[in-house]
Amino acid sequence: MRVTFNRDTGQRTALDGERLRGLRRSMGLSLASVASTTGLALATISALETESVSPSSASIAKLQKIYGAALHESGAITITQAAP
Repeated sequence: MRVTFNRDTGQRTALDGERLRGLRRSMGLSLASVASTTGLALATISALETESVSPSSASIAKLQKIYGAALHESGAITITQAAP
């Protein structure tokens, strides 16, 4: 699991690449089809699935276009707000 923290917003984002890959596969989608639908580079999607990079808020928004609520429900992406 890859975790990032945004000091400006106080958001903590956790990415579980295996769950992200599992979600894509369970929906019968290829890397190429996700790339085409989201506008993300195929290499970026692959890097997210292998946790080589952290997701930006823009990438998360694009992934939500194809995965919808399942993106968060599956535990692939978890976003929490730090306590004040």
